[in-house]
Amino acid sequence: MKAMSEQCLCHDGADVIDPAEQRCLDSFLDSATRLYLALDRQLLVAHDVTFFDARLLQVLDAAPDGRLRVGDLAAELMLSRSRVSQQVRRMAAAGLLHRSTSPDDRRGVVVTITDTGRRRAERVLVTFGNLVRTHYLGPLSRAQVIALGHSCARVSSGLKAGQPAAVLSGVQ
Repeated sequence: MKAMSEQCLCHDGADVIDPAEQRCLDSFLDSATRLYLALDRQLLVAHDVTFFDARLLQVLDAAPDGRLRVGDLAAELMLSRSRVSQQVRRMAAAGLLHRSTSPDDRRGVVVTITDTGRRRAERVLVTFGNLVRTHYLGPLSRAQVIALGHSCARVSSGLKAGQPAAVLSGVQ
């Protein structure tokens, strides 16, 4: 059996992507997964919050009036509404968030960060930033950080629009 880095995505016996492209994909997936796991584990140890709890606090802390609808939070976090609803219920029980019915739509739920949540967010986001600097930015030069940011933005913009990045940029 070939090592993972030697395996290529194939269809009907033909390589869909070449070995260099496969190594790029494998490296990206490996580093993204390891980064997520490291951040999640270290945030749990330091603050008893998960990676996605920290992201939710970050998004709400930056939102106007510290509030957003559950659907908007889910879209921002790229998670399902049900996952975010469960997360919000858990964090509200801990006093970090407040849930209320939307004044515009009685079926909608608005989530507001509490003063306790803002204080926790301040501490969590300092740790989060330090972890990102250590595990993600630290190993890279400034030029590499900028290049990686441009590359990720290009891929992300295509996925947001539902099209591959190459199609959006006119490259075939």
